[in-house]
Amino acid sequence: MEYKKEKEESADVQVGPFLLSRNTYRFIIRFGGPFFTVLGLVLSIFQVYQATADSKENQDRMVEILAKMSTKNIGEFPANLNKINILLENAKDSVHILADVPAYGQFSSPDDYLKYKRFLDGINAGSKRKIEVKMVTYGADKRIEKIREQFSQAKIIYTELNPNGTLKKKIDNYFEKLFTRRQNEKIDIKEYDLYRYIEEVNKNLVYSIKTTTTIDYLEENRSNFPMFIWVRDGEEAIFSLINYPNNTTEVAFETVDKPLVSMLENIFQGAYLQASNSPKDSTK
Repeated sequence: MEYKKEKEESADVQVGPFLLSRNTYRFIIRFGGPFFTVLGLVLSIFQVYQATADSKENQDRMVEILAKMSTKNIGEFPANLNKINILLENAKDSVHILADVPAYGQFSSPDDYLKYKRFLDGINAGSKRKIEVKMVTYGADKRIEKIREQFSQAKIIYTELNPNGTLKKKIDNYFEKLFTRRQNEKIDIKEYDLYRYIEEVNKNLVYSIKTTTTIDYLEENRSNFPMFIWVRDGEEAIFSLINYPNNTTEVAFETVDKPLVSMLENIFQGAYLQASNSPKDSTK
């Protein structure tokens, strides 16, 4: 019976084209409420758009429908980072961030990450921009766990779909952009070095946030986030959904739909409250 219960608890839930873990689904239901009503519509339309892409008439119709919606697909990670940076720059009063890591996008899009970092660094007592920023990410232990999961899957995907060394190029670009002290050391995806470097960037940013900014930063070490969220001024939001079958893909949406923005804010506040009571990392 215990085995059966455990199996049922870990079962996935289909939401549009996405598989969500049951715990993730419950988290959203608990803090998001009517969120799925709007999200289901968005995902359903997006799914129809994909399924009818070979029909010019249907494709044009779907593009027209999506263009009129206040919630739009903005692509997969890391393409969403450009839109996230624009959202952050447009903030006037508040920004709430729920993401797996503080240094979001550092490996996949170093240039966009550096813009993201500049925004965070600029939230300090001496800044002319008086913006309330709250941020919740995984703690160091969970970050490393998630990085290992993602890269073990990414290695398979890159090897199968991009046998021309695409992953190696991404690694080389990452070190060139963020680690100027590198002395031609060879990094193997199988080794701990890459994970260590990625977490080093995260830890350095966390230290900077805590010591030089006014950002209200918390870490969560128990629960998996249902999605990643950026909310600006309670008026606009971007959210990324994780595609759980391979855990390497995020599909992002931006919205100014008031009920949806409100639900995303509720999900953030639920995660913030949970992180307030989260145990400390073993690394601290």
